Parts: sequence; structure tokens; C-alpha cells
Amino acid sequence: MGLIDAHIHEIDTVLQEEKDVEEHHEPPLVNFEKWTHLKKAAMDVLRYHNIPPEYDEDGLETAVAYLKSGLEVVTVDEDFGQLLQAKSAELEQNKKQKRIHNAVQAAGIFRSVSRR
Repeated sequence: MGLIDAHIHEIDTVLQEEKDVEEHHEPPLVNFEKWTHLKKAAMDVLRYHNIPPEYDEDGLETAVAYLKSGLEVVTVDEDFGQLLQAKSAELEQNKKQKRIHNAVQAAGIFRSVSRR
């Protein structure tokens, strides 16, 4: 097995064996460690090919820690669930209205072109 195969195997192992969420939290949280392991495996491949990273690795770790600490304090109760459902419905309605608006606009353009 060559070095590239070893790196690909490591990436595949992270993707297949590590869970996407940490289920010991309520609600379950994103498993940041999985994605940190995946990033490390990808960075190892870049280093193997002498490709320098385009960002400061310490900065990324700090950002992940900040995001994780912020998400850990989020509580989910009935009100929060209803708020998410209402926001989701609002976003879906906005998306439908935008599609209708775009279709009407396109039809208007088509009519003005066909009248010429």
C-alpha cells in the first residue's frame, strides 16, 4: 500500500467509522472531532504533495472550539422547536414566492419579446 492509498484509507476510515453527531448531548450536536480528524487527514495529503495550507490551522481550531462552545449552551424545548418550524415554513414560503416572481418575470420578458 503506497502513501496515497494510506491517506485515502485514513480519510475513508474517518468518514465511515466516526459518527456525524455526538449523541450524548441533548440535543445531539455536530461531532466536531470527526471533521477535525477529516481535516487533519486531508492536510496530511496536502503536506505529502508539498502544498501549503491556505489558512492558519490554529485559527481554524480556535473557530471550531468557539462554535462548539456556543452550540453546547443551546437548549431545545417546545418553544424552540416551534420557532424552528415557523422559521422553516417562512423560508419555504419565501422560496415559493421567489419562484413565482421569477416565473412571472420570465413570462413578461417572453411576452415582450414575442410581441416584437
